[in-house]
Parts: sequence; C-alpha cells; structure tokens
Amino acid sequence: MNVTVSKTQLVGILEDNRDEHRKKFEVAFERFRQAATGWFQERLDTLAKGEIPDTYFMLPTPEDHTTDYDRMINMLKMHKDETIVIGGGEYKNYVDDEWPWTQATRTTNTFYNVN
Repeated sequence: MNVTVSKTQLVGILEDNRDEHRKKFEVAFERFRQAATGWFQERLDTLAKGEIPDTYFMLPTPEDHTTDYDRMINMLKMHKDETIVIGGGEYKNYVDDEWPWTQATRTTNTFYNVN
C-alpha cells in the first residue's frame, strides 16, 4: 500500500529521527573510545612488562548513519511537489525509523548502555 504524505512533515520526522540517532551515536562512540583506550593501554602495559598481551579486540564499533538520513532529507527538499507518495518499506524507514541497520545499531547501543 502507498500513502501520500506531506513533504514538510516527512522532512521534520526524518530530521528528528536523524538528530536522535546522531545523539545516541555520539554517546556510544565516546563510551567506545574510552573502552578502546583502556583496552589498548592494558596491552601497552603488558608489553612494557616484557609480556605478550592478548590482542583479540572484541568491542563493537558504533555506526553513524546520519548520512542515510541526510540523503533522504536532501532528496525530499529537492522534490518539487508538497506531497510525496511512499510505500510500506519507505514508511518503515522514514517514519517508523526502522532501517536495515537498526537492529545492529540498537545492539551496539545497548552494549554501551545508550538508550
């Protein structure tokens, strides 16, 4: 099923979703940076003692998908009409904020205690 939506309203929804995604990414990335810095420092300390460190790095890397939102926002802003027809898949991405990468992002954010 397709729906006709207001371009302005859809842009607003995407901007809100993008801003929330970016905010969560920034928190997750800062926590990743802190954890990674600690992990590397532990390995350097082990090397400094003349020992062989474990070198298996297992921290999930936060993903920033801000450009996915920006691309759609910019495309919509270029659209000449004030309404646009979107299908179920587009609605799921743009309005429900459920993208193909959403579950992986949620899992990583949960690891870093970002809600």
